[in-house]
Amino acid sequence: MYDVGKIYNVITSLKKIKKSSFSCNNGPVNFLYVKETCRMIDTLMLPLYYIWEHCCHQQLEDLSFEEHLRNPYKKFLQHPITYTWQLYVFITIKEPLFSQLKKKSIYNEISFIYKELIKYFEKGEKDVRL
Repeated sequence: MYDVGKIYNVITSLKKIKKSSFSCNNGPVNFLYVKETCRMIDTLMLPLYYIWEHCCHQQLEDLSFEEHLRNPYKKFLQHPITYTWQLYVFITIKEPLFSQLKKKSIYNEISFIYKELIKYFEKGEKDVRL
């Protein structure tokens, strides 16, 4: 059983965080911050896109998949478990960097989803429970 809604909500929330990084409420836009935030969010979404497409059997276009992610996503598809594991380790070690994700409790959702995907690959199960 796949929770399409959960994956959709997490991806949508990440895109909102990405969009909010362009906000200039407190002065000029900090392009270094914007660049790093966008890069981090784009990278975190790759396993979620994989789950959406390969586990939930949905179309990436339904999520307004961004064209600039096409090549990184193709690279991700070559070794999805390795990249997901690396991202899981990264977010676990670098937890303080993800303060904006923690505020919106997305951090726990992403961590849980990544762990479930890793278990799915390790066990060779036919079903991911998210």
